[in-house]
Amino acid sequence: MAATKPSATSQDYIVLSEPPEPLLEKMALLYAPDDAAWPGTVDEFVENGHPILPYAIKQLQEDEKISPEVAKQLLDRVHRSPEVPVDAQRIITLLEVACYADVMCHRVEYPLRVATLDYVKSNLDAPGTQNALAWIRESYQSGLPLDAPDDKTGEFRGMLVKAMRGRLAAYANQVREGTKAEPESN
Repeated sequence: MAATKPSATSQDYIVLSEPPEPLLEKMALLYAPDDAAWPGTVDEFVENGHPILPYAIKQLQEDEKISPEVAKQLLDRVHRSPEVPVDAQRIITLLEVACYADVMCHRVEYPLRVATLDYVKSNLDAPGTQNALAWIRESYQSGLPLDAPDDKTGEFRGMLVKAMRGRLAAYANQVREGTKAEPESN
């Protein structure tokens, strides 16, 4: 059976049309186990199967913010939870949110980038992943507003969209090449 080349143009995907700030703030809450909203936030991330949760749990344990027992219980819950199907749309959305956090220097950008790229790498053989990566490299156009958030002057018009396009393509190439999820040095 001949392998088929991933198709970048045969599918249209949904891209972010609004900055994902509320989601990023929830992710930041994952790192605050003393916050009253933490248990509910953890429950939400267990349910939606986002790859940042296991990463956050391990980091909290390493930083001694939660005990090894609590970490084990939470990771057991993650592993017992229903598996979220991996498809091209999920891959694109995960990468786009991680890319936005990276471009905007959000406080969860590093753990989110590492967790997301590791997740995508571990799902390279899942249906649609290769198509998603090809589409990102060849066809991605941001749906975010042209203006950078809080740019009252208009000086940065288009920079967010341009940065997203370039960084997302770099992510797709990193995954394909199997390189580390470390930032590029410019």
